[in-house]
Amino acid sequence: MMKKICGKALFAFVLCALALGFAAGVSRRAEAADQVVRYNLGGEPKTLDSTLTSDLYAGFIIQHCFEGLLRDRDGTLVPGIAESWDISEDGKTYIFHLRDAKWADGKPVTANDFEYAWKRVLDPEVGAEYAYIFYCIKGGEDRYNGNGKPEDIGVTARDDKTLVVELVNPTPYFLQLTAFMAYMPIRGDIVKADPEKWALGAKTYIGNGPYVLKEYGAAGVVMEKNPNYWNASDIKLPRIECSFIIESSTELAAFENGELDILENIPAPELPRVSKLPGFVAYPQITTYFYTINTEKAPLDDVRVRKALALAVDRRALVEKVIQGADLPAINVVAAGLKDSQGRDFSASAGDFGLDATGAAKADEARKLLADAGFPGGKGFPELSLLYNTSESLKQHAEAVQEMWRRELGIDVRLVNQERQVFFDARGSGSYDIARGHWWGDYADPMTFLDMFISSSSKNWPRWKNSEYDRLITLSASQSGAARDESMYKANALFMNDMPIVPLFYPVDDFVIAPHVKGLERTATSVLYFGNIVIE
Repeated sequence: MMKKICGKALFAFVLCALALGFAAGVSRRAEAADQVVRYNLGGEPKTLDSTLTSDLYAGFIIQHCFEGLLRDRDGTLVPGIAESWDISEDGKTYIFHLRDAKWADGKPVTANDFEYAWKRVLDPEVGAEYAYIFYCIKGGEDRYNGNGKPEDIGVTARDDKTLVVELVNPTPYFLQLTAFMAYMPIRGDIVKADPEKWALGAKTYIGNGPYVLKEYGAAGVVMEKNPNYWNASDIKLPRIECSFIIESSTELAAFENGELDILENIPAPELPRVSKLPGFVAYPQITTYFYTINTEKAPLDDVRVRKALALAVDRRALVEKVIQGADLPAINVVAAGLKDSQGRDFSASAGDFGLDATGAAKADEARKLLADAGFPGGKGFPELSLLYNTSESLKQHAEAVQEMWRRELGIDVRLVNQERQVFFDARGSGSYDIARGHWWGDYADPMTFLDMFISSSSKNWPRWKNSEYDRLITLSASQSGAARDESMYKANALFMNDMPIVPLFYPVDDFVIAPHVKGLERTATSVLYFGNIVIE
């Protein structure tokens, strides 16, 4: 027997940006009649291929130009390409019934487009970074690890309008996953025609979402309303322009000159002033900032050294004196605000793992641990590097923590900044000692932070491996309620007590919306949605 779930969608989800123009110089601020939003994306995506990217910048564009089975509309899941769906009583089988929808070039969207896309993610030769969040699907993990065939994966297009998905175990957040960028449909004919470049140009980047990509270059991207989108009548904003400004001070200047309609990346020294501007808002995020520690490199392979580094950081001072915002000191990798099955805040209920709950440093304990590891007062400690990508704010964070480690532990850590993609490659390959890290939750469940550190995950930047941790994460997938909570809490404790990261802070999403921008929305994971915007 199946439970029937239906919905009539009022929809238009998009995650994008506003920006400077593409010609020489910058564009003037939009007049109300222009009905265009200009937003800074903050950096240039490496690729817009939803199978290959884990990039928030790319995700922003993907969520505008594509649509999954469901969408997050202002924090609520609503029907997307799936008009309705059935869930089996055991929670392991989903049958999605697709609506009549078209790709931007007018071809029909079919269940085969979803089957192709999801199986492409799990193809080990493709090397998708987000393959691990498909392991809840029957045969998914075996396929990615080279032990299964494509036909063994529990995703089947029964016909053009029916997609059947079989899960390994009941997965309470599975419907949230179907709205995530990695779960978007892809046209196999387009990808096969040019696998390397199809997602790098506007002509071949054919989506099924509210917007189409019109321009894509070094300066930014332009998206316009997709007339073939099934719910085009609900899309109010006809044009979105996104720039790739990296420095927050440059973005602030552009906003104050009227060249951007939304300011999102605010320089820390300017926050006290900017927070008083009309249109300033601050929302919590499902995000944690941390430093990832390469556990394969000595002396960082010693848990005492890792704990010393974590205990020596004054998170309260970092938030209050350096960031100068409403961010909160972090003592866990799991972001604040995510709930367990009993409605308790997971991070707050998990404990402090020896860290000060207020964010203050525990310098005496840190020095003792470092001495026990053979480096009293920092003597004999090798010079390590702290790697971060080019950013004014990230540089300020690194300089502050560098000084805390020097003052409290007597160690010298060299700061190294790299261009964004070079940095990502270095961190992903383990070519670092300590590196900047942050994780923006992909769905509203603690597992969005925990499963990234299983041994086989491409997001396991610390290169930390624990078989019991892997077992508990796997076990939790077959559990529900209090039993699932217990497995996740135990796994979280194993990770944090071994301290392969240095938690720093839980950020808030603070930005300024120009008074003429009306109707901006946010998803449950703090992604901006522009489709409902009207310029007044």
